[in-house]
Amino acid sequence: MEEIISSILEAEKHADEIVKSASEQSKNIIINADSSAEKIKADAIVKFKAERKAALLSAEEKAQKEYDAKIAEGEKDAALLIAATEKKIDNIAEKILKEIL
Repeated sequence: MEEIISSILEAEKHADEIVKSASEQSKNIIINADSSAEKIKADAIVKFKAERKAALLSAEEKAQKEYDAKIAEGEKDAALLIAATEKKIDNIAEKILKEIL
């Protein structure tokens, strides 16, 4: 009978150790999960900032190219307008001189 009681007490002690060990393991898992989640969050923030910076830089480069193209187009149009008006001014100036003289 004493052996049975001793065996039962030993089994209860062993069960308590298993529960305690499982509890410690679960605490460690939770701590590690929290730590992993924080690392994932920090990595995501760094990645997002890098992607945002790259997207902004790309947009600025595209805008600068479009701006440069519009300026070049405007300069071309202005040069054509100047060339066209120079001929007209020369013709009108000749007419005015003929009328005066």
